[in-house]
Amino acid sequence: MTTARRPRARPDEGVDLLPEHQLLLVAARTRLDDSQTVRLQELAVRDLDWSLVSRTAVRHGVAPLVFHTLSTTGAMSQTDPRAAALWERFAVNAGNSLMLARQLLDVLTLFERERIPAIAYKGPALAASLYGNLALREFTDLDLLVRPNDVRNAGEVMVRNGYEPELALSPVEEHALLQTRAGYFRRFDRSLAAGSVAFELHWRIPATFRLDQSFWLRRTAVRLLDRDVPHFAPDDLLLVLCVHGFKHGWRSLKWLCDVAELVDRYPSFDWDRAITQAARAGGLRILLLGCALARATFATALPLPIAERIEADPVVRELTETFRLRLFDEQSSHHVGVVNNLRVRERMHDRIRYGFALFDALTAPSVKDRLEWPVKRGARLVARVAHPFRVAHRVANKRRA
Repeated sequence: MTTARRPRARPDEGVDLLPEHQLLLVAARTRLDDSQTVRLQELAVRDLDWSLVSRTAVRHGVAPLVFHTLSTTGAMSQTDPRAAALWERFAVNAGNSLMLARQLLDVLTLFERERIPAIAYKGPALAASLYGNLALREFTDLDLLVRPNDVRNAGEVMVRNGYEPELALSPVEEHALLQTRAGYFRRFDRSLAAGSVAFELHWRIPATFRLDQSFWLRRTAVRLLDRDVPHFAPDDLLLVLCVHGFKHGWRSLKWLCDVAELVDRYPSFDWDRAITQAARAGGLRILLLGCALARATFATALPLPIAERIEADPVVRELTETFRLRLFDEQSSHHVGVVNNLRVRERMHDRIRYGFALFDALTAPSVKDRLEWPVKRGARLVARVAHPFRVAHRVANKRRA
């Protein structure tokens, strides 16, 4: 696919944003051109509410990146009191990221000894791959993706090396978890002198459509501290990022930063394969939506064929505007909703499959629910019948919160 690109536009063009939010959209990038640098410097000298800048940057997970960009472009000095909260967040995140990266490398070494293939999923590997600096991307836990057949061995390795499982599962219960659509990871925790570590062991990527597992064959490596760690190929990573952002209603600016940084850092990656893989899985609109949001939010330059696909799809254009307007709306629930989940599916059989999956999610109890149920068979039957009502009550409470 040709790499010819549309010219960039200002990220705040056509949207009525507060100057504090405009500053965040310019500063939440690792690379700025001359016009963007001038724009950032102009915004930084204005009479801004810097407490709002800091609060919003923290809420969106971009405070370290914003501080770095402000201080390296000359828009603000590192010792400027207006940036004190951003500096504190940057320093804390740098130490936390280094500690978590070392833990990730330790676990990967253990898995290699046991010949357990794994892919570093999000976290330190993503920070190194897209930002080139662990201190610029916030993450609070560690994620590794293994094949389903390796989950038990991987979990046993982690337990032998000081990690405690969140749920103590019998082999039968673990097998049931692996078979459910709702289950996709197990959590393990470990306490260290530097702080606690939460580790999520994944065996599938949570998506509302079926992802092709051939990404295992295309996995690549990224340099993390003193060694290479397995990671997704860029074209596979783009779909993974878009799936994750859509799942959570694109409520965090850092997820859009990830997409924008990937497109900018790997301008010649295989767009044809990315489009083909997404279309085959039924997630093409989700991928296009993520790219469209990155363009609308950060003026990310996209290849002309991708830009033309976006402009030719009214559903993608409408959802782009919907999610973009929600981005800084603190009152918005950022709930994707059933209707939008159906609209992003181009094929009828994907919509039907989503309907069945939704019904299954609302009615089938999770392994955790089963562990909480009474032992007696009659009580279990009552609990299973009542489960959909418990789920509805839980969702309603979450929406109100």
